[in-house]
Amino acid sequence: MRRNIKIQTFFRVVAGIILVSSTLFLAAGCASKEEKKAKHFDKAQEYIARNELKKAAIELKNVVQLDPKMTPHMSNWEKSI
Repeated sequence: MRRNIKIQTFFRVVAGIILVSSTLFLAAGCASKEEKKAKHFDKAQEYIARNELKKAAIELKNVVQLDPKMTPHMSNWEKSI
């Protein structure tokens, strides 16, 4: 009987750890659109500084996918590259 209690306690602890871990994992992956857009834009600027223009264009396209209103701004910006 004591063994059953130990096993139940063990499974409750493991279930709790899994629950907390999965909650933290999901919360960490929930960046806002603005954060994602800024990250892609910053990467594009880094690529431009290193003269990696194809990679910069991909990052700028990612910005436009997140915010289609940026299309006119990005197309002008890409032309200047």
